[in-house]
Amino acid sequence: MSDTGALPRFNGRVAVVTGGGRGIGRAIALRLASEGASVAICGRTAVDLEKVAATIREAGGKAFVRVLDVSDELAVESFIADTVTELGPIDVLVNNASLTAMSKIGASPLLDMNSDEWRRVIDTNLTSMFFVTRAAGRVMREHGRGSIVNVSSVHAHRPHGLFPHYDVAKAGVEGMTRNLALNLGTHGIRVNAVAPGPIDVREPGQPDVITPEEREAQRSATALGRTGEPAEVAALVAFLASDEASYVTGVTVPVDGGFLLRHSGMTAG
Repeated sequence: MSDTGALPRFNGRVAVVTGGGRGIGRAIALRLASEGASVAICGRTAVDLEKVAATIREAGGKAFVRVLDVSDELAVESFIADTVTELGPIDVLVNNASLTAMSKIGASPLLDMNSDEWRRVIDTNLTSMFFVTRAAGRVMREHGRGSIVNVSSVHAHRPHGLFPHYDVAKAGVEGMTRNLALNLGTHGIRVNAVAPGPIDVREPGQPDVITPEEREAQRSATALGRTGEPAEVAALVAFLASDEASYVTGVTVPVDGGFLLRHSGMTAG
């Protein structure tokens, strides 16, 4: 925040961050809270969520936590209703919850993929966004304001190949972003997305989940020659969610260190 004396960008506002216990989601929740937002976070692991909430509260902020599976329609509706009761009307929604670690979603060409794996990733990474956005969007529509930021991926544009369910889900996130922006704009609701590239989400003090060779491959895949940090994604999300982006809607902004540039077919001169 600048030293101009202006209030924090989210002072008095309520934000919801799905998947807010770890990695990018945690960084987003902490960034919004640091700028004045009361934050509701949800996810699957209570201990991670409580750590984030404790950090927010220790800094003088407000946090509401709910352990849930975002692909559970009724649980999502209950979470949003309870958020409004606990914190007030929702101003900002960040749809971040996602199965992202490739070890968790399984690698398989589409023709060899079983239906359960397909449904699990699509339900968590795409259908859940429908559930959360519908519930929170109705609150925003009632109050005539709101900003939604969806977390996509560069792999919506450059497919992995062996993770078709993930690639398709993230492409769907961007399609839903554009549709929602078109249909919610007259209700005072903006909808945008961010597309992270290689982001180092290692927990402090924990070993890397990929090999040194794989980490180096991630670095060399970007124009900047490094992986990104969760806080760098959070900074972009905070801008898009804020009034500073009041005339921005329906776009997906890469935050990828030039990953897509390196894989666009263009070469350096």
